[in-house]
This record gives sequence, C-alpha cells and structure tokens, in this order.
Amino acid sequence: MIFSYRKHSHLLNELVFLLIFVHTGYSFDCKHDDTDLSRLTGTWISRTDDTTDKNFTYKISLCSALTPNGANDQCPPSASICLIYDNGTALSAGNFNSSADQLGGGVNEEEGDMWLIFPGDPCPDNKLYNLTTSINFKCGPTLGSPKFLSYDGCVSYFEWETIVYCKNPPLVNEARCYLYDDKWNRYDLSPLTKSKGGYLVSSEGSTDFYINVCREITEDSLTTGCPKGSGACRKDGLTYENFGVVNSNDGLKRGVDGNIRLKYSTSTSDTLPPGCTSPPSTTITFICPRRRENKDPLIVSSFDCQYVIEWQTEYACPETKLSNNSCVLTKAGADIDIDLRPLRKQKGEPYQISYTDPSSTKNAVYDFYLNVCEELELPCPDDDHIGHIPACQTLQGQPLFGKAMGSTDHMRLSYADGELTLTYKGGELCNHNRFKRQTIINFICDQTAGNGQPEYIRENDCTYFFEWKTRYACLDHPRDEACRVNYKGQRYDMSSLVKSTGVNWQALHENNEKYGTGNYYINICHNILQTEGASRCDPGAAICYRETQSTFNLGRYESAPVYNNITNSTQITYTNGDICKGSTRRSSTINFYCKQGESESAPVLIDKTDDTCFYTFEWHTESACALKKYHGTNCQIHADGISFDLTPLKKAPGGSYTVDSNTDVDHEYFINICGPVIHTNCDNLGIKDVGICQQPVAGKSGDSFVTGQWTSEMTYYDGMINLTYVGGTPYHNAAQTPRRSEIVFICDLDADIGTPIFMSEVQSDHYYAFEWRTSYACPHAPVQCSIVDPKTGKEYDLSGLTRLPSQDNWSIKGPGTTKYYINVCQPLNKVGGNLCDPFAAFCRTTINNNEEQAELRDMGHVIDGVKIEGDNRLSLTYEGGSCNNGSATVPYRTNIQFLCRQGALSTTPGVPLQDGPCEYTVLWDTVAACPLINDNDTEKCTARDVNNNYIYNMSPLTRDPSDPYIIRANGIEFKINICGKVSDCPDVYEGQSPSVCKSFIGNDTKIGLTGLNSKLDFSEDGGMSLVTYGNRSGDGQLVTVKIIFLCAKDTEMGTIMFVRQMGNVYIFNFLTSLACMPLATECVVQDEAGNQYDLTSLEKDTYWNVADSRDDHTTYYINVCRPVNNAPDSKCPDSPIGGCQVASNGGVYNMGYIQAKPIAHSDGSITIRYRNGDLCHEGTDRQAHRSTRINLFCSDNEDGPVFETETETCEYVFNWRTPAACAVKTSVGGNCKVVEPRYKFEFDLNLLHQTSTDYKVYSPDGYKYLINVCGPLHESGGCDLKTGVGVCQTKNDTNFTPVNAGIANSELQYDNGQLMLIYKGGQDKCHGQYERQTFIRFVCDFSTEGRKGPTFIEESYNCHYVFEWATNMACPPHTASSCTVNDNAQNSYDLNVLSLLNDNYEVVDSMEKKRYIINVCRSLVHKPNATCPYSAAACMVDLDKPDSDPKKYQSIGAPVASPLRYENGQIVLVYTNGDICKNGKDRMSTHITFKCDKNALHSVPVGHFMVGDCDHHFLWQSAAACSDEIIDDKTDTDVKPQDITCKVTDPATGTVFDLSQLRITDDSSWSVTDKQGHKYEFNVCGPLKNSACKDAGDSIGVCQSSTDSSSSVTYNAGNSVHDLWYDDGVIIQNYTGGAKCHNGKYERNTIITFICNQHRGIGRPMFIDETEDCTYYISWHTSLVCENEIRCSVENNDLQTIDLTPLTRDPDHVIYSTDDNTKFYLSICSALTLPTGVLCPYGAGVCQVKNSDGKMHTSLGSPKSSPTYNSKTNEVQLLYTNGSRCDTDPTKNYTSRIIFSCLPGPVRSRPTFARKSDCEYIFNWPTATVCTETPSDECGYHDINNQEYYDLSKLQESTPLEVDVDGDRYLINMCGGIDSDDTSSCNGHMVCRQKDGLSFGEPKQYHVVQEEGVLKMFYAVGGNCSDGSTAHSSFLFRCDRTVEKGQPMKWASIGCDVVFDWPTNVVCPSIQKSCSITVDDHYYDLSLLTKTHGAWNLTDSNNNMYV
Repeated sequence: MIFSYRKHSHLLNELVFLLIFVHTGYSFDCKHDDTDLSRLTGTWISRTDDTTDKNFTYKISLCSALTPNGANDQCPPSASICLIYDNGTALSAGNFNSSADQLGGGVNEEEGDMWLIFPGDPCPDNKLYNLTTSINFKCGPTLGSPKFLSYDGCVSYFEWETIVYCKNPPLVNEARCYLYDDKWNRYDLSPLTKSKGGYLVSSEGSTDFYINVCREITEDSLTTGCPKGSGACRKDGLTYENFGVVNSNDGLKRGVDGNIRLKYSTSTSDTLPPGCTSPPSTTITFICPRRRENKDPLIVSSFDCQYVIEWQTEYACPETKLSNNSCVLTKAGADIDIDLRPLRKQKGEPYQISYTDPSSTKNAVYDFYLNVCEELELPCPDDDHIGHIPACQTLQGQPLFGKAMGSTDHMRLSYADGELTLTYKGGELCNHNRFKRQTIINFICDQTAGNGQPEYIRENDCTYFFEWKTRYACLDHPRDEACRVNYKGQRYDMSSLVKSTGVNWQALHENNEKYGTGNYYINICHNILQTEGASRCDPGAAICYRETQSTFNLGRYESAPVYNNITNSTQITYTNGDICKGSTRRSSTINFYCKQGESESAPVLIDKTDDTCFYTFEWHTESACALKKYHGTNCQIHADGISFDLTPLKKAPGGSYTVDSNTDVDHEYFINICGPVIHTNCDNLGIKDVGICQQPVAGKSGDSFVTGQWTSEMTYYDGMINLTYVGGTPYHNAAQTPRRSEIVFICDLDADIGTPIFMSEVQSDHYYAFEWRTSYACPHAPVQCSIVDPKTGKEYDLSGLTRLPSQDNWSIKGPGTTKYYINVCQPLNKVGGNLCDPFAAFCRTTINNNEEQAELRDMGHVIDGVKIEGDNRLSLTYEGGSCNNGSATVPYRTNIQFLCRQGALSTTPGVPLQDGPCEYTVLWDTVAACPLINDNDTEKCTARDVNNNYIYNMSPLTRDPSDPYIIRANGIEFKINICGKVSDCPDVYEGQSPSVCKSFIGNDTKIGLTGLNSKLDFSEDGGMSLVTYGNRSGDGQLVTVKIIFLCAKDTEMGTIMFVRQMGNVYIFNFLTSLACMPLATECVVQDEAGNQYDLTSLEKDTYWNVADSRDDHTTYYINVCRPVNNAPDSKCPDSPIGGCQVASNGGVYNMGYIQAKPIAHSDGSITIRYRNGDLCHEGTDRQAHRSTRINLFCSDNEDGPVFETETETCEYVFNWRTPAACAVKTSVGGNCKVVEPRYKFEFDLNLLHQTSTDYKVYSPDGYKYLINVCGPLHESGGCDLKTGVGVCQTKNDTNFTPVNAGIANSELQYDNGQLMLIYKGGQDKCHGQYERQTFIRFVCDFSTEGRKGPTFIEESYNCHYVFEWATNMACPPHTASSCTVNDNAQNSYDLNVLSLLNDNYEVVDSMEKKRYIINVCRSLVHKPNATCPYSAAACMVDLDKPDSDPKKYQSIGAPVASPLRYENGQIVLVYTNGDICKNGKDRMSTHITFKCDKNALHSVPVGHFMVGDCDHHFLWQSAAACSDEIIDDKTDTDVKPQDITCKVTDPATGTVFDLSQLRITDDSSWSVTDKQGHKYEFNVCGPLKNSACKDAGDSIGVCQSSTDSSSSVTYNAGNSVHDLWYDDGVIIQNYTGGAKCHNGKYERNTIITFICNQHRGIGRPMFIDETEDCTYYISWHTSLVCENEIRCSVENNDLQTIDLTPLTRDPDHVIYSTDDNTKFYLSICSALTLPTGVLCPYGAGVCQVKNSDGKMHTSLGSPKSSPTYNSKTNEVQLLYTNGSRCDTDPTKNYTSRIIFSCLPGPVRSRPTFARKSDCEYIFNWPTATVCTETPSDECGYHDINNQEYYDLSKLQESTPLEVDVDGDRYLINMCGGIDSDDTSSCNGHMVCRQKDGLSFGEPKQYHVVQEEGVLKMFYAVGGNCSDGSTAHSSFLFRCDRTVEKGQPMKWASIGCDVVFDWPTNVVCPSIQKSCSITVDDHYYDLSLLTKTHGAWNLTDSNNNMYV
C-alpha cells in the first residue's frame, strides 16, 4: 500500500494506536505477517532528496532499537527510525516496540506489497501528531535498500524493493550494495548483481575467473562448480576454487580517490589453491568513467592470488535523479534527453481508460481520462471543475460522479534509476482520509509501441497508478555509442565535434526566402545544448532552426553515423523532428567530407526541400578523415592538424619517474620519457640510453633489468599514443630475446602530467606493459570559426584567416627583435624548430645573433569560438602558458579584436598591445570580420567579393573544347569544361552547347548534361561555385551541375573531383589556388642552396615611384611585400595591392594584389609577382587582368626600380638592381682570425687560445664551464676529449653527468661589428630535440686583454650557451687625444666629459640627406650603422647610398694631438685629414665651435654648415665650455696638491673623478636635516671641525644633533674617511664606526652617494632616509662625477631631431599604478633626485616605491643609453637597464622602457605606468615634445613641441644692420629687401656684401629649420662670385635672454660662404618651470592649470580684475 504524500498523519496516528494495543504477549519476531525480515537486521542509512526542502538523514533498524554509535549520537535509545538534522539534532521518527510480537503494518496480497508503520516522537510541525515512518516493501531482485519517497509534515515515506519480500526467496550470501559519500551522493551497484552465474573477467588458456557483485555466485552452466558462498571464483581446468567469500557485514567502501571498493576474502583455515602462498582475496575497484567510457572488468593485478580488478561503470557514479515540472527532461553531462510533449492530446480529446472494479457488487465501471503535461478541459464532474485538471475519474451511469486525480499546478516529471515517472498531485480530497488524490504514471521504453496507451494498474488509498509503454520514454539517441563509423577497415571518428558544454555549432546559409533569415543550431551525436540562441529550442532536437521567437526541431539523434560509399562521405541522419506536412516529420542529413587540417570550419546548409521536411548540410572537416597512424620524432607528432608534445613529461638529467605498481610488489620501475634514466642499478649493466629500469625493491634480492632503451619516436592512432622502448636486457630463453616496453598514453584532461602505471609483464611476448594517463595525450578540441548574429541574422566567418598545416602562420614584427606568430581558431603550425608550444595559437620569438629563438612559447590556446562584440566587430580569446603578474602565476590571455574593414582584402594583424603583465590585445582590420553577402558580379568566369572588390578569376581554368576535364565515378564518365563548352557531345537542347557531358563507362552514348554558364556564384559562406543547368526531368526538376571551387595554395591550376549525386543534382569540387584570397607576405626568402635574401629594407610605408620610359606622364607606384599606401593620386585602391598605375589619360589602375612571397632563383635573382589587378583591353580578344613582375638583381649600388616593358596581357615588368637582392653574408675566417669586410682590418684572437689549461667559468645556477678559444679542451672535466670538445658543462654534483656543449673550431666570424665563435655539434637530444651549441661573443674593452676568460650570459631554452668575452683584441684601431685648453687668462677648459666611450653624437641634415657622426677628442665608436673609418672622429653618412657603397661613410676629420684651440674668445675643436673632398685634391676637415651655456647639459652639436667645399662647421652650446668655478670661499687655496686624496677611478674606463672641491678645510661644514628634526654635519674626504659634537675628537666625520635649541644631545654618526668607492656609475663615501644606537645593538653609519647629474653643477647634499640599523643615507647629485653625458635626442625617419631635453627640466616625475597604487619615480636621461624619505638605489632613473618599512626600494633601471626611434610606430623609446634583481627571474635585472608618443598642442602631460612584461616595466608618455614639424618657408618657425611661433620679422630694422666679416662690410635686412639710398647696389637683396653689391641671399628664398633648440636659416640663392661659385649665407639664431633683438656676428667664412651667429631673445621659448611637488609621499601637479597663451583672470566683488 502506498500512501498519499500529502498530510495525513492523523490517520497514521490512529493506526499506530491500534497497533500498540493488539499485543498478544508472544516473544518478538522480526517479521510482519509471514514475511521474515531478519536478513535486513542492522542499521541502514537513507537521506531525503529534492522532493522536499528538508535535509534529513535517517538511520533505520527494523529488528531492534538502534545501537548508539559514539558519544555524539543523539538518537533516542528507543528509536528504530532516527531522523537526524544536519546540525546533529535527532528525533525518533519511529520507536521500536519491544513489547510487540512482530512489526506492525499491513499487507495488500492482491497488489503484492506490504507496509510497516513506526510511530515516534511528537511531531515538531504539528504537536497534535507524532512523527511516523511508513516503509512500503515490494519484491525486488536483491537485498535492496530503503529509498526515501516523501516527507509530508510529520510522516516519512520509504520504499524498499527487496528479495526478502519475494515468495520463496533464495538463501544466498549477500552484502549491502549501496552507500552515501560525505556529500550525501548516493551510489547503488545492486543493478550489477547477477541472480545466476557471474561475470567472466579473464580467460587465459584453461583458466577462467568469475565474479559477482555483492552476492555469491550461484550456479549456471559456466559456474556450476564455484564453491558455495564465493563472490569470486577461479576455474582452473575442471577445478573451481574460492577466491573470496561474500560477507553480509562487508559491503561497499569508498576510498579517498573517490573509487568504490568491494573485497571478498577467504579464511586462513581454508586450503590454499595451487600457486598461492597466502589466502586468496579479490578486490573489485569500481571507477566512475568519463562519458561513454564504460569498460568491462579487467584484472590489473593477480600477484600471489591477491586479485585486483578494475571496473569502469556508470553505476560507480552518483545516482542521477532528474525532475522538473515540465514535459521535458535533459542533462547534457548524463546524455539524458526525454520529451513527452508528442504524447499531448488536444484539449477536449484525452486518453480514456476503462476499468471494471471486481470488488464492486454491481461491477462498477470507471473511466479514467488522462492527458500528458496538459489539462483535460473536460467537466470533472461539471463545468465548475474544468481548469488545471490533467486526470479525472468518472463512473459510468453516474454523470455527476467525477474526481480530479491531480492538478497541473502540482505536476512533476522524474527520471531516477532508469525509471520515468509523471506525477500529478493536489487532486480532490478523499472522503475517508482527507488525502488529496494523486496520479502516478510510470512510462516504460518500448521502441515498437509508437505513442502507446496508458494502462490502469491499481489504486492505493487515493493514489492511482498507470503504466504506459511508449517510444518517447526511450532516450532519443544511441546511448553509449561512440560517434564513429567503421567501413572497409577504415575508421572515422567525429567525436571531436560533439559539444557537451559551451555553445552549439551554427550552420552557414544564405539569408533568403528559401533558407530563411534565422539561425541553424547543430550538435553532433548529441542533442543541442540549450545555451545562447538555442535556449528556446526543443531539448530533444539535434538540429534546431530559430527565427525570431519561433523554433523548429529539424531532427533527433536516433541512429548512429554511417558511411555513404556513393558520396564518399560520413553521414548522420537526424529524424523525427517537428511535423512539417500532414503526419510527416522533419529530418536532416549531414554529409561530412574529409579536409585535412580544417578543424574550425562550420557546417553549411546545402539544400532544403520546398515542403520544409528535409534538410541537407555539408561539413568539410578533418574530423571526417579516416583515422590513420601518425609517426613523430622528438617526442612530438605534428601532422594533418594533429599536435602532440610529450617533451614536458621528460625529466631533467638525473631525474626519473617511480612507477606505480600494485601488480608487482617485488620490483620497482624507474622510467623517463624521451630521455635516459640514470643513477639506478641499471647503470652498470652495459646498456646505454636506459629508458626503463626494473630493480628489486629495498630489502629484497634479485637481478635488475633494462626493459628498454629510450627513444623519442612515437606513434598515434585512434586516441592513443604509443612509445616503444626496445633493446633491453635479454631474456634467458634460447633466442636471448631483448626485453622491450610498451608505454600507452591515454588522454585524461584532469591528470596534468599524470603518473605511469605498470600493468603487467607479458613474458610470452617478451615485453612489459605500462599505462600513462595524462592531459598531454589529449588533442585540441575544435571550435567554430564562424558565427551568426542572433539579433541581425548577419553571418560572419573567420575560417578564411585560419592557416592550414601546409601554410605559414600569420607573423607580426614586434618591437626590437621580437616577432609574434598567430593563427586563427586553431593552434599554430610548426614554427621553426618547435619554437612555439604545439597547442599555442599565439607565441613570441626573438632574433638573437641572426638566429630566431623562442621567447614566450605559449601566449594562449584556443579556448572558445568566435564572439560578436558589436556590429562588424568580432573577437577570439586565447588563454594558456604561464605568466607571473607580480602577485601570482596566471595564464597569458590574448584577446584578438577583428574589425570589419571594407576593401581590406587580407590585412595582417596589428602589433600586439600589452594591456597588463599577462594580457595582450591584437587589433585586426580585415574584411573577414564583415558580414557575408551575395555576389552579383557579371564578368565572365569571375566572382567579385563585394566586400573588398577583389575579383576571383577562374578563366585560366577554361580549356579547349576538345580537351575537357575527365572525371570517372560510380560507373559514369563526366567531361567538364569551366566557363566553356565540351565538343563531341550532343547539345543539351536545341542551340545549347554542353559544358558537362555524361556517359556510362562501356557505353558510347553521350548525353549533354548541362549547358554553358560563365557566371560564378560567390556565396555568403565564402565559397565560390559555378552552376550549370540542363533539361527538366519528369518531376519537373532541373538537372543541375554545381562545381565548388576550394582554395588549394599548393596547386596552381588544380584538380576537379566528383563529390556526390543527389537526385538530379551533381556536385563537384575543384581545388585550385585561384580560389585563394590574396595575403600580405614576408620579405625574407631562401633559394634552393639555402642562401637567404632580405628585402625588408625595400619595404616602404608608402611607395616607390617609377616613371614610364615610354610616356613621361604615366607613373607607377609600387611596393615590395607591402601594399602601396598614400599614393599621390587618391584613386589608388586602398587594399593590399602591390602596384598602382596612374596613366597619362587620367586613369588609375590596380596592377595586382600581393599574393605570394618573393621567389629566389638559383641564378641569384629574385622575382616578385602581383596578380589579378584591373582589366585591360576590355572587350577585346586580349582582355586580361593587369599584373606586375619585379625582377631584382644583386648590385653594390642602389639603382631603384626601373620600368622595363608591358606585355600584351598587361603584365608590367620592372627591373631593380639593389644591394638588398644580395645574399646575406657573414664574414667567416680561420685560424682564430677574421677580416672585417669594409676596412679589411684583421681581428686576431690567437693570444686568447690556451695551450695547456682551460678557462673556468661559473654560472649563477651552479654550473662550471670549461672553455677554450679556437681549440679543444685540455682538461676533460668528464667530457670526452676525443670528440674535440671546446666547451664542457660540469657541476659539483656526483649525480650530474658532464655535457659536451660544442665542438671547438677556429672559424672566427664577423657580422656587422660583432665578433663571434660558434661551437656546434654538442651533445644532442637536449630536451629531447635540440643539439647543444655554444656562442662566444667578443666585445671591445680597451682596459683588459681578456686573460681571465669570458662571462656566462645565459643558457637558452634550446640549449644554446652564450658567453661574452671582453677583450681589447676585439677592438679596432682607436685614437684619443688631449681634451683640455686654456684661455688667455689661463682658465682651464676640460671637454673630456663630452668624450663618449660607448656611443657617438649624431647630427642629421634633413635637407641634404646626410648624417654626421661625431665624438670629442677621440675616434668614433665602431658600431652598427656607424661603421666609419677607424681613424675618423667625425664622419659623414650619405643616407641615399646603400651600405655596400664604399662612399656611404666618409671621414671628415681625424683627431690630432691637440685638437682644441682657443680662438676669438671661443673654444674650437678641429679635426683634419679627412677623406678627399669634392675638389679632388684637398681633404675634409671639421670645426666645432663651443659656446658656454651653463644650462646646456645634454646638448649635441648643431648647425652644420659647409664653408667652401671641404670645411664642415658645427656649433655646440655646452656647459663644458664654461670655465671651472670654485665653490665660494670654502675651498682652501693653500691646500697642497699632494695632500688631496679625494679621487677615485672608474676601473673600466680609467676616468679619474676628483671631489676635492667638496672638501672643507676651514671651520665650517656641509649640513642636512631630516624630517625628525635631526641635523647632520659632515665633511667630504676630511675630518669634521667645529661641529655640534664638541667632544667627539678629530676623527669624527658626521655629527648628528637636534635642530631644537633646547636639546644638547649629539651623536657621532660616523668617523671621517678619505677613501671613495666607485660602484656602477655612482661614487660612495661610507662613514662607519659611529656611536651605538638601539641599546648598543648597532653602530651609527652614514653613507653619502654622489650621483651624476649634469643639471646640478657642484650640487648640494640631501638627506634621504634612515634605516632601522641607524644607517643614514645622504644623496648628492653633482656634475663632478659625470663621466659620459647621455645624449637626450634622436632623429626620426625624416632626419628631424626629436629632443627630450625639455622633459628633463622637471627633476622627477611621480606615477601611480592603477593596480596596487604602487608609486614610481621617473627621471629623463639622468638619475633621480629623490625627496627626503624615499630610499631608492642610487643612480636609478626609475624607482618603484612601496611601503618597505625603511628598506631600500627597487631600482627599475639606470640611464645608460640615448633614446631610440621606432619607425614603425613613430614613437621614441628610452631604455633604462641594470636595475635591481628581478623577482620573477633572479638571473635578470629589472629594466624600464619609456615610450614617448606624439600629443600635439600645448597640453602638459605626464607619464603613466602601462604594464610589466617579464622583468621589464613599460611607461607611456604622450607629449608634444616628440611631435615633429615640417620645415616652414615663413620668415619664422612654428615649434609644434610647445606651440611657440618664433617670428624672425621682429628682427627687421628700418635701416639695414651692418656686420664686419674679415674686413668686408655686410648689410642685412631680416625678412625683407634692403632699401637704402646709400647702398643702391644692395637694394632688394636681403644679405649683401656692400663693396660689390654681391647678393648673399634674397627675400623669400630662404628656409628655416630647428635643430637642438637652434634655428638655422639658409639662403641658398645668391649672386655669382668671381670664381664662378654661388654666394651663400646662413644664420644661426640662438636664444639669449640677456639681449632683446641682439646683433648678428660672423661665425665662419671662406670665399663666398658666410655664416652668422645671432644671439637673440626672439627665439627664446616661454619660461616653463616645474609645477609639481612631493610632500610626505603625496604628489601634487598643478601643470594642468598652465596656460600656454593668455592667462587666467578673475573679477572680485568690487569688479577688480586680476590676471
């Protein structure tokens, strides 16, 4: 009897009362009626489920009161059923009645069930009643268990199906077969229990092994001899042995690994079976499998009769109970999808079931009316009772009898334990018990029943039971079948296309009336996922169409895939969708076609019948290709889009995996992957390359064996990777067979690296079996690369950007030497020698020493499909790799934003933008991000992509009619032409020639199948096709041939193949490169001989201009490998075209798209071709598309492109002789010598070669390297000297095996200023794939010979060892000279501070296209792009000449012994003896005139002028040109020089720094104060006198006192010292040994750090901070310790100077990070001058400040080099290096990069922190300072940097100015002509020599430019001099605020060239002072309030105005 689940506790209480008082006094039996329940003795556990909101646990004991279980057990002692709350509170839900003779309850013999009633404690919810438990027993196949049904207020209901209640139950041993875990998930393995026989687990020879689950094995035909009670039984021949008895007290146990175990044991008293030394046992481990991975039980161990069996079964997973209040149940993970809606009846047409009641005396007949998930809409019994009633009981003959059997408001559909139940509750009240009626319909799966009919079963206390057999209770797909097909020995697996999470696939289709404008959602071998746009779809559908709010089920997955041998495709048909016509239901077929490497394609809707009943889709994908075995090396497999890489599993040298082994407890196994195992017992077995070693476990004796030598070759087939190790220790058989091992790698996404497991030794086959579950064996899952916008219906497809395995990846040149690789929607194809992770879709490399190396191997995997970010904007997100963001290790995350750009055929992705430490964004303008649209082009045999106007031209595929394409398939021969006819074939119909001809093979009859068509269709899915039509068949359908063109870049014309026939439609595919979209290309190529050519220097951001030799008015604009941009004629197409013609007739024509890389031919020439441009000769028989051919030839001279000819088919041919077409070469010498190619200097490093010993070099990670130069080692160090090893890597570790890091050679190499030795051929298989190599870089260092050896730099990921060797043997010839001079008053001037040791000064003349390189008092530093003659101190570079031109670099002067002169009150630096000048006889010289300017601290030479043909003149304003100054009167002039020891030497350069000027010899002192009111008095390099520390003695150096006059406490803060320290650019004086502090714990110390700052002159000290150990830090910025000035300017591509000096005027800039409010201090071109309390490392240019509690903050780099210019981004970059040690990589130091970008206008800007990348911090600074202004022809100059206009017309006077030049008087009228009666011969001229009226410049014929703050005015047109030359004059305007207009004066003159120097305030910029301050760590910046023009004004209340 089953009670209603509504409140009826009063009834049960009445029943309980009766039960209590019927006791008869007999002894208690655990039975009810005649049913013995004693086999159920003990405590059983049950738990509420989701049918109630209560969370109770129940303990149930039928045959006795519950036994307390520990002190925390709160169950009442009298309870049989204990109800336990989650908080531990327990109540009796049923007491044990010990006075009763048996259990109380009732029996319904007719229905075959029994119930027990247990009354308990008072009910908490209703004190009128007691808690009560009702347990309903039914006959079941096993012991079963109590299952919770419902809790209704006070009554708990259970159901218990058990064998105990069956009639005549068998007496067998049985254990409980269920359990709960700690999260109350229920597991029930009883469905596995067999009532007869057992499971055959293993059968080898005559031995069989059987088991049963939770029950003993009972006899069947196979297990007749199994001993009684055994749960595991072994049959050996005819003998059956017990291998474990079922114990009713030993049930299931759940381990910590989540697996469930069941153990059968035997008694120690039993006789042992043969071969057993201990009592047998059997342990069965049940494992919850992944989806569709159920496996039969498998013996994994049987050692010494202890059997271990693994069984992967879904019954080991938590029970799934699904329910909801709809008619649909789905659970994607469990693959459950049930839909009962097809069983619904129309309202008013219900199901009717009649039932005659046999218990009725009048044979009453009841009619039951039912509907499914819908109300009846029938009177029940009258019109007042209609709504919400799904089930009604009526009585024939009594029309007013009607009982509602439930309500649709209380409807529930449930699926549990394989049973599907629909329950209606809340019906009409029962009269006898006040229960509300309910109906329970149990649906039973029957595929043959159709809809079926409900059948009435019984009624129990107003609960009505029905059964209903129907196909809709079946799961609508083949469950647990893999999505694969076997056909003729080939296997096809499409399981990678199955979507179990995420979003569905979307099919592409044309948006039109036939196919609709909605979206088609598809899943494969699975129902669709109800996510995103498919959320409204029928959950039972596998294909769903949605348009607006309407959805249609286009078919269910009901049958497995098949192979269609007619179409040669794999095929899935989905059936039983929604009704489309009459009773017909929709169905869909998907045909899968193999396309290797295509994993991201989308399905495409091909056809749809007019009645909407049948849909056909196609899908070209690699998942449809037949499975095949793939082979790989280096522990990697890369083929056909499949990528596996097991190298991460390889252990480092000396490491190995210890194998898990439960099957062999006597041995342990050590294994390595793709590498050796060492330091095991197998080391001495005489076998090399041990891959696996088997040795006895500790404490046991026995032999060790090599079970295989390691290899890196592996295979992959059908989801498994196999690695086989062979060549192990031979077996002791006659054949001495070597041992081998098979390692099978299985995909497990959760396992990460995983652990190897030993499975067994198969001695019969002489091998060992291992299994390894790891995520590295998992292939990448495909994602869809197309998407449909659900809002607009627009379709997008990015699959055209996907690079297939046969193609190159997209590559992006990044900053510096970096390079990015990217693919779209799938992993990268192999990059170089596996430079990128095989699963990465985005990575970064770098070029180092002309070698590409990995930098970031994985910057993201493909994790999801395309997303729509907005209209015409898509995105992809990649995530992967490992990155430290400063606080945690996270994956890199790369977001690619695709932006629709109409007309952009195939633009490449933009340079990645770093958004954070680990985040990157890539912007990609591409037409692929535009919606797909239809093609309406009408040109013959072409299809125009209307998005970008690109024309796909298939006309080259047209053949002669007599030579068509011939295709044979399915017994038919097709003859086809493309856009042309086929001859020798009948017309299709009268007058229509055929383009396709059909005949049957063996039959000569031919049929003209379809006629001509020359119009291609360009469909919205990006495909192109040619469709031709024939006659109509009998049903009126047209015969159609559709030829689909597919891109195949590796074929020129291509091939055609038959695909399938669908009725009257014939489908063909044509693979051709003509269907490929043009792509931009790289410009570095190789020829067949391996020579490399780099044409990137010919790439332009704009174009090359070429004239037509036939027509002066026709111009060609071409480019190399890049599109033509910004051509003067705006009509040139804005798309990736390589050439544009502007014809004399005004026409502008596309000359071809960039489609392919340049081709390098064997003869050394290179060809570039651009194809498919605009039509020419249109309408004639010569009609063709324009194309371009550029032939490039190697030449020493740059001739530029030259137009050669035009062919009849409009191919434009250009020839180009250029050095860029020469093979890239590196000079390679021998005998440790090499000659550099330009100046023929020979470098000789033989003196570094060791003849008896080796150099020892140590790396930070503990390795020692033995190394020699140009020869082999002499000391082995463990390496084999016989190999000629030149570098040996060793370590002070007995477990480390020395490594050969390279074979020595003497082939010294020179490449663009870099000397290098490369030792190749080192030990291979580094990381399983690389050969070790060593690179030794020799760098010039004049201070050392290099006898101490090199410095270790790094070991790269690919095992390249890099060393740097400083030696003067790597220096070219060099000259230095004296750099001091005295003036007439004997004041000394020292310009050594301007002499550069590692750089040069540069001056660019943008007018003449010349660059001048200058050093001071020494020859130039030889470096890339500055390879001037070694003797030159000044050099002229002709920027129009190629590097190979010997006249590109010319010396314009060399140092002399004393180059400085003092002339006419000025310092002049003179270099002479340069190269021959233009006149062919004299040599060039350089004159640099220095002007004193104390504020010019980072200046460079400016104002280049030629005086005559040979003399180069420069002006240089510098503080170094000012005479030395002595600090006021504090310096004692009587100090003897020999007493001054205040000097220190830079050991690297020999520069001596003298701080004696800072030493005080009188009674005064230097002093600073801190924030706490302490004063520090000190002296420099001498004792402190007359300080507040009166009693400290003469040795005191620093005195600490209080600024408070009331305090007299003083301390010695450090004793005086004379010694200075030099430490990496800063000079330190440390005063130690001061007074004790902190109770004597520390001594006071003071550290003064002197820092170079050209701004400060002598400078002043500043107190910085005090640390906890009483160390006081004082900073002193002074020019006295400056060695080499950093040039703070750079030239751009237009040779304009960008000067950052204005940014140095603010001492320091403060920046706050938005991430953690970290503070950064930043200075430009100099070290920081920090405020008090900020303790940064001295010399830092950027400092990171955090709350460090008195500790030193972090230096992010010091200024070491000048700014650089990025021509790609037009940005200036400033790099600071050698900061503090990097926290994420201790082998590196922090660096900082400041990126300046142009921000026009007067806006004051500040730097901002951008991101941290590895160990580099990046800052952005938009500023007008880096904006450049084109030269102006006005009489003035507009400075875009600060929005100033310098108006030179202000210098104009009413009368001309007079200037004396070498005795001649010159007249000047600035910005106008001279007008004077006294100078009539000069009238009209602007500059004139008065004596002869010779013009030196005319008005309006001048040019003004700005260089380094100086304005230069050129007058290039003057009169004719007596020697025939033209007179020239120039002006240098310099800012001088001490004068107003000023007066010009002669600077230099020779012959007819004169230069004037004009100091004036007219060219002075507005004064701008620092407008920021830092106070108490708070930064205030008022610069934003600065007005460049005008002023702020305000008016007060009295109308007073303030400005």
